[in-house]
Amino acid sequence: AWWKLSSGSVAVRGIQHAVAVHRGVTRALFEIDSTSWASANGRTGFVGVPVLSGDLYDEVVGVHGHRVTAKTRGTQNPIAYWPRA
Repeated sequence: AWWKLSSGSVAVRGIQHAVAVHRGVTRALFEIDSTSWASANGRTGFVGVPVLSGDLYDEVVGVHGHRVTAKTRGTQNPIAYWPRA
């Protein structure tokens, strides 16, 4: 998918993983392939390699997923950086 996202901002923040969230529950964990960034029509995408096990997977997704805090009402950007500062 393509998002309004800056690969530079992701690099500066040291972000290495992306989490898929559906209806407020974590569903999947992906390691971002730092060589795969691409841009088109003002949007950015990357290749995510699925992480299916390990300590980070257990912490972020686990067996049934984990509930995440709701975004601020009216927020239109589907991207949220976590943990939130």
